[in-house]
Amino acid sequence: MAGDIYSKAGADAAFVHDTSAGRQALAQSPEITSTIGAVGGEKFAPIFGWAIATDPRWGIMGDGVTDDSAAINAMLQEVYRSAKGDFGGGVAYFPAGTYICEDIQLRSRVTIKGAGKRATRFKAKAGGTASSVFSLRPGPVQSSVLEDFEVMGNGNAGQHGIRLTATLGTFSSGGWWESAMRRVRVSGFAGHQIWLEGGVGGFLPHQFLAFEHVEAFSLGGLHALHVTGQTGQVSYTACQFDGDGIVVADGEDGASVYIGSLSYSHTFINTTFQENLYGIILDGPSPVTLLGCYWENIGRAALAKGGTRLLRVIAPSISNGAHVSDNSGYIFRAEAASFLVWDSVKAGGTVDRVQSTDTTSVISGSSYLGPTQPGAGSTGVTKNIAESGGVITLNTAATTFLVNGSANTIVTISGTFRSPGEQVRIKAHGGSIVLGQTGNISVGKVSGTLTVPTDAWVTLCRVDSGGKDWVVVGMSPA
Repeated sequence: MAGDIYSKAGADAAFVHDTSAGRQALAQSPEITSTIGAVGGEKFAPIFGWAIATDPRWGIMGDGVTDDSAAINAMLQEVYRSAKGDFGGGVAYFPAGTYICEDIQLRSRVTIKGAGKRATRFKAKAGGTASSVFSLRPGPVQSSVLEDFEVMGNGNAGQHGIRLTATLGTFSSGGWWESAMRRVRVSGFAGHQIWLEGGVGGFLPHQFLAFEHVEAFSLGGLHALHVTGQTGQVSYTACQFDGDGIVVADGEDGASVYIGSLSYSHTFINTTFQENLYGIILDGPSPVTLLGCYWENIGRAALAKGGTRLLRVIAPSISNGAHVSDNSGYIFRAEAASFLVWDSVKAGGTVDRVQSTDTTSVISGSSYLGPTQPGAGSTGVTKNIAESGGVITLNTAATTFLVNGSANTIVTISGTFRSPGEQVRIKAHGGSIVLGQTGNISVGKVSGTLTVPTDAWVTLCRVDSGGKDWVVVGMSPA
């Protein structure tokens, strides 16, 4: 049929059934070194750098029974070596079928392409002992693409679906570079469905990566996407990372996505997190951005911990994404010296609390549309600070503070987290506080000092004029 891909035993090229002027033009382009051939009255355009798994010379069966591991790796190596150019590469095409395999190694400049997520399936070998179905060769593997197929587990204990571990190669570096995964589905593994395992020491990063329309479904408390080590500059667009339900006993293992320390610059766009205790856990990476993402049936939507310096969540949609049976759910939490910023949240269903934090971390958020349980609200977001020598220091991005009285008149506010126009609110907690004007504070038209009674709130705005940095713009009664 027109557009179908064929190969000829002993030839270096694959052939596309040609019935169009477009195909003829392709065959005559400088990239094609043969003219159109005719077989049985039909025209075929040769495309170099392709190999088709059903070519008998490879010995790949794709019948759902035969172990195709060695044959597939041999075909990928031949594609890497045989195509035009100094560095090799090309496309290894797998028509519809079920290919039983394990430890299929990705190679530079080789695209592994199937006929679609529901048509081409790579299924783990029953009783297989390899760590994963897909793995990574040593050294930097560059311009490697996985697209249009499914990876399926087969009951092997601890086995992962796609585990890409960075190891040293010829150039004293390693990792998966400038590569992509598109329209790939991974499910049914006892381990992580996808594990990007960058190096810890040396130069072993996974970097410059794009994930598009990738689906991964975790089982038994492990992660749909697990990222560790040096892994950065990664984008995830229109992906779906799911679990097997909100199971409190899973603890933090029950997360759809986990990103560990040493990782950096991950961006999720229009990506979905579903059916798990946690949607995404960040354990020390920085920065991570989530834009227009969606959470459904998640107990705790986003947790930043381990010194995560910046998690930004912009315009998320939450549907039953912040409730656990013991009412310990939340949309956002920051802990262990982490920093989380959110904006424009739309939430539905039951929300135990919008945000919470410990005393070492900061959450800054605005524009929330949705419910909270009565009395649950937010916890730990207001920070307690102390006056010292007439100075209070706002070295967090929080917007509300408690000051436990002041022995001295407060004349200076220090800190580097504010821009002109930003406001903060301070409560006189456990005693009145006095604001003076001999430092960088202005109390407006009040001459001398301004006393803020116990339990009253004062609002100040950051400015950059008249030699003052802060101006009092309002005060509530005690």
